[in-house]
Amino acid sequence: MKTESTSRRIRTIAIMISALVITTFAAPVSAEPPGEADHIELRKMLATVTQAINERDFELLKPILAEPFALTMSDQVTVTNLAGLKEHYAQVFDSGNYPVTGLTVEPTATIPTQFLGDDIGYCFGEAVETYALKVGSPVILTSKWTATMTKADGGWKLAAAHVGVHFMENPIVDALSASVQKMLYGGILAGAIGGFLLARFLGRRKRRVVETQVAETKD
Repeated sequence: MKTESTSRRIRTIAIMISALVITTFAAPVSAEPPGEADHIELRKMLATVTQAINERDFELLKPILAEPFALTMSDQVTVTNLAGLKEHYAQVFDSGNYPVTGLTVEPTATIPTQFLGDDIGYCFGEAVETYALKVGSPVILTSKWTATMTKADGGWKLAAAHVGVHFMENPIVDALSASVQKMLYGGILAGAIGGFLLARFLGRRKRRVVETQVAETKD
């Protein structure tokens, strides 16, 4: 009896061990938490975005853009595809409807990417933006940006980004205001000079009429 009881216990223990081993190895392996390699990849992403903007080669963004994505520019226009991004830049810099003709950027991250999970993170920073103008010297302004990245297909992708500027401290607006003021002052000056010349002309004409009338009276 003791032998049979011992055999049952051994079989029970063996079954339990087997079940534990199967459960352990059959369980899904969780992804490794983001580390330095992820930060390196994300810094390369920022470098690629910088190159794409400065060279206006937006095809460089294809491998690093999530699907879908949303990018909001400094002028608060949002694009959700590469065609829209190219069209927006052409409208702003090539159409002649705006005072700017070119842009280069130097973005920097204020903080390392903050990971909200194994496959999502956010980062924010600022960028020095240099705008070439139709008239006058280039103007430089500092913008702020926030970006959200997601991990897909084994790599990090840019899912969303928002860029903003201080609307009360905008050198482009200041430059335009100065230009308008110059035009306004120029118009006022031209008007004053024109009025002065017209007054002199009318004054001389009036004197001539009076002199003629006096001469005729004497005759």
